[in-house]
Amino acid sequence: MGGSAGRGGTAGGGSGGGGGGGAGAGGGPSGPPIVELLVDNSSSMYEPRAELWDAVYSALMDATDGAVTTYQDRLRIGLSSFRGVYNVAVPETNPSCAQIETVGSVNPATVAPAIDNRAAIDAIYRALGEQATAAMGVLMDAGLGLKWETPTGHALNRVATTLAAFNPNPTGRKYIVLLTDGDPNTCRVSDPQCGQDLAVKAAQDARVLGITTLVLGFGDAAGATPCDTGAAPCGVRHLQDMANAGTARPVETPPLGYWYLACPTLESGTNPGTPRAAYVPAGMGGTAVYYSGTTRDALRVQLTTMFQRVIDGSIQ
Repeated sequence: MGGSAGRGGTAGGGSGGGGGGGAGAGGGPSGPPIVELLVDNSSSMYEPRAELWDAVYSALMDATDGAVTTYQDRLRIGLSSFRGVYNVAVPETNPSCAQIETVGSVNPATVAPAIDNRAAIDAIYRALGEQATAAMGVLMDAGLGLKWETPTGHALNRVATTLAAFNPNPTGRKYIVLLTDGDPNTCRVSDPQCGQDLAVKAAQDARVLGITTLVLGFGDAAGATPCDTGAAPCGVRHLQDMANAGTARPVETPPLGYWYLACPTLESGTNPGTPRAAYVPAGMGGTAVYYSGTTRDALRVQLTTMFQRVIDGSIQ
């Protein structure tokens, strides 16, 4: 499979959610749209690096046809990444859950959105990859393993809070583009990957702040490894849920067994766990567009399709 845009909807038809109003319509935001890239920087992104981290980097940043290169003159693009610390259990609100503003030796590790921002983004993006490779080498030489986690809900909350406070003049419609290769965990639970409820909740909360979350999945998130959707909303099911949540569409409730997993039970202190996100009954979920791909070229097509829809204001 090369890639797909909008399995739940149509890539050009706008069955995803609106981005906070059309530019300039009815007194709405009139400036270029604001797009914050939120890149999964967990250890699985380097397993193997060429097919995941490097493929996504090239699809975004290639100097000839990368999506950022192509659209930097029309979109205010910024960069954040996130990686969680393995086997460290903290509350969801604890900043030590994930490295975002500083990642290893990379400080600062984020880039504020701006027009013609490719060079600034590229410098930090490259540094993040180099830091990860160096850290892996040190640990491997010492005979130690490496694992960085994927606390997606925590990261979305932090980045959305920062983006909500970012109001250049003139302001523009705001988007977070989540790029991930797998299912989320939480700040309290590293394994299993059962953080879907908190990730959906974070996307719904971002929408309340006027931020649309768009999602691009690859690797296991795009179905490279089959997962049991009868136990948890994983793989492409999770992509659909995040696309719905990020665009104010209804999200189908997870299977009953999900609520007995460690993430929801520890978060709510009940067994079964109590939902944090808002859901509708099975079969009544939305069909918002999500994006997925398994090759560099497919990912580039998905990203350029997404960015063009952001510019067109066709994500309704």
